[in-house]
Amino acid sequence: MAKMKKAAQTFLPPRTQEAISEITDPRLLVHFREIYMSLFAAGIDSLHRTMAFVSALYGEGTSTVCLGVSACIAADLCRSVVLVEGDMLRPSLRQSLSLPPSPGLSDVLLRRASVEEALRDTCLEGLQVLLAGSQVDNAIRLVQSREFTELVSALQKKADYVVVDLPPLAAGVVALSMASAVEAVALVVRAGVTPRWIVKQALSRFSNRKLKGVVLNGYRSSLPDWLEHLI
Repeated sequence: MAKMKKAAQTFLPPRTQEAISEITDPRLLVHFREIYMSLFAAGIDSLHRTMAFVSALYGEGTSTVCLGVSACIAADLCRSVVLVEGDMLRPSLRQSLSLPPSPGLSDVLLRRASVEEALRDTCLEGLQVLLAGSQVDNAIRLVQSREFTELVSALQKKADYVVVDLPPLAAGVVALSMASAVEAVALVVRAGVTPRWIVKQALSRFSNRKLKGVVLNGYRSSLPDWLEHLI
């Protein structure tokens, strides 16, 4: 189970307590575990070391899925994980984790800060984050350069796993450029909300080798929990 650091448990702002309580809920941890074990397995007892989540539209819950999966990997495998916030235009993780927004990803890519200066410890054991950083107008130029690929490689030397929270495909080609730097990608879809044609269009943007599957977020089964675990 994902664990909070003892020193942080009583000093978290209400919004952060709510976010952490959500991703450490045992009922959700089961699903986060299923996601990384089924989609990102690179072989027997091994995972891809670099992985990313993307959605077609804003509001599909990609950041929550990324945070939950990252915390679950860190806790289950007792390994270090770095979560990279790739949406430099509409970042959200800093509010959820109550962390200063910069320096972050954009500052590292612009060489205004080092990776060590930008990495942030979180209240969850084994998990660090690289937030989006200072707002920029030329995000696509930053991630199309070699710097982002080199950054992912550098992060692999500092952590066992790197998870990237990509901006939605609706925001332009930034997500596709960033996805080229990781081994595997999963598409997050909001159940009952995202139109089918948009999902199909999003799936067509990635090769079968890169895209490992779809995460159906917000799905509610009519079956009782005890029965779901039997089927």
